Order: sequence, then structure tokens, then C-alpha cells
Amino acid sequence: MTGRRSSNARAAAAVVSIVIGGCAFGAITGTTLAAWQDEESTVASFAAGTFDTQSQGTGDGWTHHEAASPASLGAEITGLAPGGTASEPAAGQSHYSAFRIRTSEDSSRGGTVRVSAVNIDGALARALEYRVVVGDGRDCEVAADDPASELLVGGPQSYQPASSSAGSDTEVTIGAHGSDPAELCLDLRIAAPSGTDSGDDVQGAAATAVLTVAVTQN
Repeated sequence: MTGRRSSNARAAAAVVSIVIGGCAFGAITGTTLAAWQDEESTVASFAAGTFDTQSQGTGDGWTHHEAASPASLGAEITGLAPGGTASEPAAGQSHYSAFRIRTSEDSSRGGTVRVSAVNIDGALARALEYRVVVGDGRDCEVAADDPASELLVGGPQSYQPASSSAGSDTEVTIGAHGSDPAELCLDLRIAAPSGTDSGDDVQGAAATAVLTVAVTQN
């Protein structure tokens, strides 16, 4: 009896050994199988935005004005003269011209506007001075006289001589699609002459003012 048990035990051990060996073999072959896979994908289209500006001078409609075809800055101004008296000279009366700028209705980007130069040429130029005031839809004269108005060139009580084509780093924001246009008012006048200046060389003379603005998309 004892001998059989010993034989059966050995047989059982042999069977167990075969089963364990088979499991080990199966584990090794299982590592060579790939994991299940699936794919997802997405796509997006991209397009550049547009940035286009338009301006409007006196009596003009909104359109794009290049340097070769500038907007009319103002109606013809005549009869400029200084004020005061010979003994107490003063600057002459201010004359205003409005210039408006915006993005086009198709422009998807807004921007900023700044004065890059004011060039005044002609025999009368030496007697002129100017400043540029930011308008807000009111008459330019009202905006220029308002101490709270923003100035791009000059100050509340200071003007630039026409010989200076000074620009400005101050910017005005305009919106996309023609929203929030900017209005710039050019305030132009005869400067107060010196006590010895009779004005003989500029009386009846003329000058032309060109206001140039730079518009940058934001």
C-alpha cells in the first residue's frame, strides 16, 4: 500500500509539473500579442484675418485713401490773419478741419491710430502753427476748447510751428468691422508775430497741410 501511494504521488507530481509548465509556456506566448487598438481623428481649417482701413475727409464718403489720393482735409480756408495789435500781437483765430478713420466693414481686426506726420508747405507755412485734437463726434471747435479732450500733437495751450512735422506716439483705438471710428481735428492758425514782423512776405500767400496717420492692427 505504501509503495502505491508513493507511485501515485509521483504521478500526481508529474501531472502538476506538466500543467505548470504549460501555463508558463502560455504566459510567454501571450506577451507577443498586440493590444487592441482603435483610432480617432479631428481636423480644423484656418484662415488669416483681414485688416483694411478707410478714411473720411470733409464732404467725402468712407473709402480707402492712399498717399496718391488723400482725403480732403477741409474746405478752403482763406483770410487767415494774426490777432491782437502791433504793440500786443496775438495768435489768430483757429480754423478746424476734421479727419475720420475706421476699419472697413469687412475688416476682422481692429487697430490703433497715431499721427505720424503733419507737413505744411507753401509761402504761408512759416507763419502757421497747429495742433491735433481727438474729437468725439462733437464740433471740432468744441472738442478743441475742452480741457478734457485728448491731444495727439500740441497741448491745451501749446501749438507746434508749421516747420515741425512732429508726429505723436499717442494712439487712438478703432474697432473691427467699422466700429468705433477715430476723429482727428486739425487746429490751424496764424502764430502771433514778433513785434518787428509786418507780415509783408506772407500776406496773400498760401500753404497746403497734409496730415498723415499710421494705422496698426491690434
